[in-house]
Amino acid sequence: MGGLVTLSATNRSPHLFRGVVFAGTPFGPVPLILWALRRGAPFMLNPHLMSASLHFSTRSAYVFLPTDGRAFVDESGRDLVMDFFDPDVWIDMRLSQVVSRARAKSAAAASGKREPGEVARLRSYLTRVLPGAANFRDGLNYRPELDGQYPLFVCVVGDRWPTPTRIRVALRDVEGASGREVQLQWPCGFEPGDGVVPRSSMDMPTGFTFATVKTGISHPGMLNDIGAMRKALKKVVGGARGGSPEEPRGARL
Repeated sequence: MGGLVTLSATNRSPHLFRGVVFAGTPFGPVPLILWALRRGAPFMLNPHLMSASLHFSTRSAYVFLPTDGRAFVDESGRDLVMDFFDPDVWIDMRLSQVVSRARAKSAAAASGKREPGEVARLRSYLTRVLPGAANFRDGLNYRPELDGQYPLFVCVVGDRWPTPTRIRVALRDVEGASGREVQLQWPCGFEPGDGVVPRSSMDMPTGFTFATVKTGISHPGMLNDIGAMRKALKKVVGGARGGSPEEPRGARL
C-alpha cells in the first residue's frame, strides 16, 4: 500500500522525489484480497489479528480489488465476473462475513425479533468507500503533462512463488432471503509472483518508464533481500530525473 500512496503523491508533486523504489507494489489487481475480506488473513501465529472484520473496516483494502471483475471461478473453472466496486454486489452476494451476519440479523428483525438497520449502515459505508477506492486507483495513472518531471522509478519484483489469481467458489441460496451467498472454497489459477501479488500486477501503469530488479524473496520479506535493494538504490542514486532513458520500460537489472 505504501508504494501506491507514494505514486499518488508523485503524481501530485513529482518535484519532491529524486527517485522511488517500489518493492512488490501491486499496481494491478490482487484477487487474494477477497479471501482476506471474507475469511481474514492469519498473521504469523495469530489467526485473529487480521480478521475479516478488520479488513472490511480498512478502507485501503478495497484499492486492491480487481477492476475487471475477475477473481472467482465456479466448479467448472469458468470466471464469475462481478463488479466489486458496486455496493449492491457486496450486499446481495454477501462477499464479507460482516455483511452475512448483518443480513442474518435483518432476517430476524423482519420477524420482529430484532431492530433492522445494520445492513443499511453497511450499504452506506460501501457506497462511500468503493467509489473512493476506484478514484484513488484512477489517480495512479500516468499523466502526460508531467513527462520529464517524473523521478526515476525502480520496481523490485518477484516471480518465483505461485500466486493465486482466482478463488474457487460456490454460490449458495439463502433460505428466506434475497440474493445469494458466495462461499469460498480454495485459491486456484496460480501465476508467478511473490506469493501475494502476481508478477503481472507489479508493472507500473501504462506510460511510466521504469526499471526492474528481480528478487527470489516472497512478498512479506522482500525488503530483506539486501542484494536486490542495493541494486535498486544504486540505480536511483545514479539515474537521471525524468525516468530511465538509458533502459527500456521494465528493463531487468
